[in-house]
Amino acid sequence: MAAPKTSPAIAEIIAAAKALQPPTLPPEERGLAKHASTVIVSLILALVLWVGATIYSLNATTVQVSTKLDAMGKALDGMSAAQAQSSQRIADLGAAQAKSDQRLTSIEDEQKRMRERIRAVEGQAPLPSNREREE
Repeated sequence: MAAPKTSPAIAEIIAAAKALQPPTLPPEERGLAKHASTVIVSLILALVLWVGATIYSLNATTVQVSTKLDAMGKALDGMSAAQAQSSQRIADLGAAQAKSDQRLTSIEDEQKRMRERIRAVEGQAPLPSNREREE
């Protein structure tokens, strides 16, 4: 059978395609090329695995830091609540102290009045008041 005739344009395309194909290498060089491609693929695989391990490690570290931050936030919330309770207790103590001071003042005033009555009953002169002493 005879090969079918092709047009000159198609023949030029076929010739250009053959010219673009890499030249065939001798068997020794083909073996080296295979080894080189194997080494390159191995290096790329190692690089991808290293990047994956690094990203995984960073993710684990990020999760640990996030957990610790959450725990610190809860601890700070607890401290804030304790501080609020302490502030309330201090305010309550201040109010109690003011009431106690008022009671003490009223007791002291009552003692002064009692002393004055006793002095009056005994016929002694009244004690000078603080205002009279200052003048």
